[in-house]
Amino acid sequence: MWVSLFPDEEARETNGVGAYLKPELLGSNPAANDGAIYSVVGSSGQISGGSLNHAAHFLSLNNLGSMVLDITTNRLDAIFLRETGVTSDYFTIIKTNFAPVTHIVAGNGWLNINSAGIPGFGYDVQRSTDLVIWLAVTNLIAPPGGLFQYFETNPPSPSFYRLRQH
Repeated sequence: MWVSLFPDEEARETNGVGAYLKPELLGSNPAANDGAIYSVVGSSGQISGGSLNHAAHFLSLNNLGSMVLDITTNRLDAIFLRETGVTSDYFTIIKTNFAPVTHIVAGNGWLNINSAGIPGFGYDVQRSTDLVIWLAVTNLIAPPGGLFQYFETNPPSPSFYRLRQH
């Protein structure tokens, strides 16, 4: 069973009518818990029928299939992929104020991290050598353009990095 609950039928797909946009509050801050889309997918192994006519459901399908998510920066594309390879339904969500995007380049004895964050928000660059213990190697405030950089020489090996907003 694939069940999608959309606040607006016309905003669910990108084929001519556009994607569903996650709203923002004044001042370009994300609106918490607003703009959610709920999907119930319980038909990967078997289907069992039923009326599938709940008033909150925009679409209900009694078909075998799986939900496939493709997430790239601020865009989520979801499809219901049937066991036959056919796509029965899909939607797109675009979040206009989104989490940081990070690009890491490493060379012989150096590491450069470029990231885009929300202007005015704080970020920690954290490093781990075991993926268990994480230590902040620097903390930054994203400037007005949102782009910032961290450069490190002679990082320990192995090193793993992550960016945490605070």
